[in-house]
Amino acid sequence: MRITLKSAFPSAFLSTFLFLAQAHSQWVQTSGPRFSAGDPDATIALTASPKETGGVDLFASTMYHGVFRSTDNGASWTNASTGLGSHMIYAFGVSPNRTGGMDIFAGSYGDGLFRSTDNGVSWALSGLTSPYVTALASFPDETGAYRIFAGASGMFRSTDGGNNWDSVSNGLTISGFYSIVCSGTNLYAGGWGGVFRSTNNGASWTIVNNGLGNLPLVQSLAVFDNKVFVGMAGAGIFVSTDSAASWTLVPNGLTNAVVRCLLVVGNRLYVSTGAGGVFFLSDDGSRWIAANRGLTETQVDALVASETELYAATPSGVWQRPLAEFVMALGEATNELPASFELEQNYPNPFNPSTRIKYTFGGTGDGGRGATRVRLVVYDLLGREVAVLVNEPKAPGSYEMGFDGTGLSSGVYICRLTSGAFMQSRTMMLLR
Repeated sequence: MRITLKSAFPSAFLSTFLFLAQAHSQWVQTSGPRFSAGDPDATIALTASPKETGGVDLFASTMYHGVFRSTDNGASWTNASTGLGSHMIYAFGVSPNRTGGMDIFAGSYGDGLFRSTDNGVSWALSGLTSPYVTALASFPDETGAYRIFAGASGMFRSTDGGNNWDSVSNGLTISGFYSIVCSGTNLYAGGWGGVFRSTNNGASWTIVNNGLGNLPLVQSLAVFDNKVFVGMAGAGIFVSTDSAASWTLVPNGLTNAVVRCLLVVGNRLYVSTGAGGVFFLSDDGSRWIAANRGLTETQVDALVASETELYAATPSGVWQRPLAEFVMALGEATNELPASFELEQNYPNPFNPSTRIKYTFGGTGDGGRGATRVRLVVYDLLGREVAVLVNEPKAPGSYEMGFDGTGLSSGVYICRLTSGAFMQSRTMMLLR
């Protein structure tokens, strides 16, 4: 066994995790926005605005009923459309303002860009006059000041918190954008016609479609693990390891090629699709793992996260699921695992400082003479490797071993057993 790091968790965070884990171990629908039977409305965009006191406020836009806000992690929702009227909000953006708070931006489909300086209590038109705003993003520059980008009929940039906007469309050959991300000094914008890159804060752009095919429609972009990912409408997900100079497909496991949203949260990359639900990228980056248990909707148009929860926008409203479940990687694949494989709950649990872990497996495996390569690893809640307990071929049978948490801080840890296609996890609590 090797212990590679220490990890501390505040007691408040710990109690929150335990409550959520007990409350729901799958996707559950929040209280809103809800629509009556036969109502053609749908939730189409999500964002989360950090609170000064900790946590986030959630905002969800609908096609016909405006914007809704939740201040209690989705337990309740209220309409927050004062100043918006009946405008359909297609994109959200959140940016720090000069008074230490957060301004929330809402891009409408036909009526321009709105801004709220009071956490969604009221909205007013910003200085951007372009009527169709379909992408928003905010990034700090080298001085720490925030620059806001808006994809509309071209690309626009504000350096004064959204009061004034300049056109920064030099080199762009398209006018419809759906996603904007930043990686170091590189900006990427995607939409009808593919991906464009800027290396000078948006002053000029270059098309970077090598490997994406003809006339690609980019729905979402993400920067994860020093790579750029692009989600396509009908063509799946591509990845670039060379700053978008070339792209390759990441096909394994994704059952629907209509990609709606890519979202990075900690050490995980999540994707929502138009007819396949929600997936996340495996630890080795080779495949997508479905995570749809409890989710009755397969069309998921947007994702956003709080400190502990992942939220999904669907035609029927907003759903949520604990992030810890994705870190544990229990996934829906567990239902298809061979019955001869099992990772038992550690005992004692909670423990201090040591505990025992049992696991069982059968089959001939891939190591020859009936051996199967087994990997048993302990992670923290951020997905960081804490201890490698087993990483070698094992003959079929039952095994038991100890885990010593000396040197680790109190908190929740994840023990995960993998062997070939099998994967199962258990939560362990170290209490000092």
